[in-house]
Amino acid sequence: LKFIGGTSLSGEKLQDCISRATTRHREICKLIDKFLDPLVIVSSY
Repeated sequence: LKFIGGTSLSGEKLQDCISRATTRHREICKLIDKFLDPLVIVSSY
């Protein structure tokens, strides 16, 4: 299904995409922090 001149819809989709990407980025950062925390502690000894 294609909308002709449906700029508001594609803008909405873009906003949704950016929002999901931001959330995913935040989750990945949390995972990396969780993974790196023990490594930092080990390397400091």
